[in-house]
Amino acid sequence: MCVGNDRQASLPLRRAAAALGRLAAVLLIGGVQLASANESCSARQVIVVEPQKDWRCTVNVEPQDALVVRVDQHDGDFVLSLQDARGQQALSVDSPTRRASSEILLIGPQLSGEYALIVRTKAGVANPHRASLTIDRFTGPAGLLTGLAELTRASAPSERDTAESGQARIVQLQSVLLRFESAGALEWQSETQLRIAATYFWTVNDWAAAASAASLAMDAFTRMDDAVMRAEASVIRAASLLEIGSAIKGAGGHGRAAEAQSPFDEATDLLNSAAAVLQRAGLRYGQAQALNFAGVGFFYQDNYAAARAHYDQAASIFRALGDRSSAALPMQNIAHIDLGSGDYAKAITSFRAVLEVLDQSADAGQYVTVLIRGGAALVDDRSRNLRDPGFRRRRGAQPARTRHGLPGNRRSRSLSDLSGTRLGAATSAGSAGSSLLADQPHPCRRSAA
Repeated sequence: MCVGNDRQASLPLRRAAAALGRLAAVLLIGGVQLASANESCSARQVIVVEPQKDWRCTVNVEPQDALVVRVDQHDGDFVLSLQDARGQQALSVDSPTRRASSEILLIGPQLSGEYALIVRTKAGVANPHRASLTIDRFTGPAGLLTGLAELTRASAPSERDTAESGQARIVQLQSVLLRFESAGALEWQSETQLRIAATYFWTVNDWAAAASAASLAMDAFTRMDDAVMRAEASVIRAASLLEIGSAIKGAGGHGRAAEAQSPFDEATDLLNSAAAVLQRAGLRYGQAQALNFAGVGFFYQDNYAAARAHYDQAASIFRALGDRSSAALPMQNIAHIDLGSGDYAKAITSFRAVLEVLDQSADAGQYVTVLIRGGAALVDDRSRNLRDPGFRRRRGAQPARTRHGLPGNRRSRSLSDLSGTRLGAATSAGSAGSSLLADQPHPCRRSAA
């Protein structure tokens, strides 16, 4: 992203980053004194962030400096922090957009001395992640500088996200948006609008507000001619529409009028389009995320073959990326299709495949949830065979045709959050989130960024 009036100059850089797969954590350094050669933040460099291990560089800051730091996290979900010479954390950011957009942190003004810039990955990732490096000295109106400072504060990590904390963050972001609008900074406006949409979706669970905010972000990115970020915003809108459609189905909506108003067609169209755009940009994680959500959309439309095909594609990409928590979610969605069809033996095999992907320690909550569901399927299978050994032979592979495609009380209530315990990143136990949770029957949603 650019600061000040450098937006046009920044767009070629953004497109070039997309062409390289956007494997970037970009630190723009403009006239800042660097520390020693081996440990300093270079003007541009490629870095590798190891799982659960900090990557760091040092930078010397003068009191008059205002430096915009950016971490493009399409290749991994990162937390960006600034630490002083005593080892005390001065600033830290964790964007509510997860991997959909960059981490952004303003250093200064009024800071001085040597600081360590630290980048670390979230849990649930097995492979190292690559990133590139640049710092931009801020030159622009005071209102824009204030907006960037407020954006940094609004992105501080939360120990436990709740609907209340999400609403408080939205109030902060709406204030930031007004400052960027006054400064005429379209790129920063679109980024802030995307963060508002993501907070409504992931934390507050206000699907209508999330869909509306995401639509505004899509419009802003369209005006910037940024197809990749428009696709990222469209994923949030589509996921919100799936939540809305699920609620309509759950309320008993049926008939031609309900079908005409169903948001599933728009959602799956948006998601398939986004998957194609993100694939062309080399953003495999985003592509897989869109495919998994599209699978959820097809599931809600009782198109289980299409749902399964999309889940399979998503799981394959996540496994190739070494992201076990994310891979487990579409795999668990497949297991729920098997369970809903009444083929308990196949469901047991599918649940066991999920357990093989997960780590019992690092993914403890998700592991236990899958273990319980797989055990329930095993009990159901043995109980059914004892009562009626010929049941499976007579029933064959036909799915259970309840309104939601699941038997009895196994009503579809969850989407897939493609990052671990939530879309893009693992979250602590008890954190707020969508009603479409991974610990619900199907489809799975909560993991990573």
